[in-house]
Formats: sequence, structure tokens, C-alpha cells
Amino acid sequence: MLLYIDAPHGRAANPRGLNVNGNVAWLLMELVSPITCFLAACSEPFESTPNAMLLPSFQNFDMHRIRALPAARLSLLLAFLLHYLHRSLISTLRNPGRSPMHVSVPISAMVFNLLNGYLIGSWLSGRCLSVPHNPVHTPSSSLGPAWAQFSLYMVGWALGFGSNIAHDELLSRLRRSSKTKARYSVPHGLLYSSPFGGISCPHYLSELFEWLTFAGAASVAVHQLEQTSSVCDHDLFHSPPGLFFLAMVAVLMPRAIRTHRWYVKRFGGLIPNNRRAIIPGLL
Repeated sequence: MLLYIDAPHGRAANPRGLNVNGNVAWLLMELVSPITCFLAACSEPFESTPNAMLLPSFQNFDMHRIRALPAARLSLLLAFLLHYLHRSLISTLRNPGRSPMHVSVPISAMVFNLLNGYLIGSWLSGRCLSVPHNPVHTPSSSLGPAWAQFSLYMVGWALGFGSNIAHDELLSRLRRSSKTKARYSVPHGLLYSSPFGGISCPHYLSELFEWLTFAGAASVAVHQLEQTSSVCDHDLFHSPPGLFFLAMVAVLMPRAIRTHRWYVKRFGGLIPNNRRAIIPGLL
């Protein structure tokens, strides 16, 4: 459906719709995720009944629960909070001004961020019931490859996070430029230009890579660095981080394709013929 319908914000905003201030809406809807994640991580573990996990519950907050987390889980929690604090606070302050949004956009985003932040925070903090993975103790010497794999995934996360910021900054510079009279123009530089002619939405590609590597690191942290697993843990794409990545694919891929079509329609020959939407040389 998202291949045919644009969410009513940004270039697709309708000035005659039921709109709210773009920057204020962005700040509020994105701030929900880190707040919810933090509160969930500080809350006590779920009760031993399945119904306790059906509805969000925050109770008996204690910062010591976060400090007591294994290093890998703590790193993932801090990475998630860093992403969303930048996305909500810093990007709002640095953005020259977002277009008005239809009120449905921040409301739907708040609902998603509430659930996603709650699930990620609860999962990373180990609030789910834990059961032995294997009663045999795993020698610490065998954890070296797992730590190397975890570190590699986290480096990938950092690269995706940095690339996302860098490409967003290029877009912001275009809007802030006094030489640019029109609100929109063709971006160039970094993945906008290369390889293979570049792509129209490198910030989306960067974010997908960021959350894919985050999910990979989370899987290693739970299944290889620890001897226990949660009833919430299955394979990579059945964990909250993996499901989050799949949700981002479902949202960002169609929007990238429609954004690229919009660029081509609006700017025509100014767009390189071999530029793609989100995957260089392919899509």
C-alpha cells in the first residue's frame, strides 16, 4: 500500500489538511521511544504469568537494573537511546524547519514508538522470563569469537548511525542555504552521488543498515554471550530488534521508491540516469 500512498508529511504534506507544526510533532513523536525504552529497562521483571506481558507495564523503577546489565546488553540499550535522543532533540534543533504534518502522522508514530520502545527496553533489560539455554557451563575462552562478532556488528551500527546523520545533514544544508530559493533541490555528495550513480535516499539505507546490525548484535549478545535466553527470544527476526528492522523495511523501502519517482518527475534531467532509490545500482 505504501508504494501507492505517501504518508502526509514532508514533500507529501497537504497544506489544506488537519496539520500540526512539523518540528513540534517530530520532537514529541520521536521522544516517546527513548523515554519508553528507558522506563521499561528500569522496571522490575515481568510476573511469572503470560498475561503480564500483554500490556505495557512500568513499575518499581530502579536505575540499578540498568547498571547491572551485562556489557553487551547495556551497549545495545545505550545505542538505541543515543539514536533516538539525536533523532528527537538534536535533529529538531538543527533542522531549518519541517513541513506541517497531518495530525495522523505523529499520532501513529507515537503509538508505534510507544510499543517499540517498550519492547526493546524490556527485552534488552531481561524483563522476560529466563530459562537455561544449556545446563553445561560455557568456557569463557569460547566467547572470544562471539565478542568479536558482537563488536563487528556494533561497528556496523555506528557506521549506519553516522551515515544517517551525515546524509540528513546534507539535506539540511540544502534547506539552510541562502542560495537555494526553492524548498527542494537535488542533493549530491556521499551516497547521493556514488557508487553506481548514487541513490536518492541514502539516509533510509543507512538507517536500515543501522538497525540490521543492531539486530545482529542483539542476537549475538543473547544467544552466544550469555547462557540464558528469554521466552521472548527465538531467531534473529523473531526478537524485538529483528521485528523492528522488518518494520523499518516495510516503511522505508516503499517511501524511498516513491521519493525517487518524485525526484525524477520534478527535476527530470538533473537526476543522473543511473541513480537508484535506495540500493546503489539495483533498486
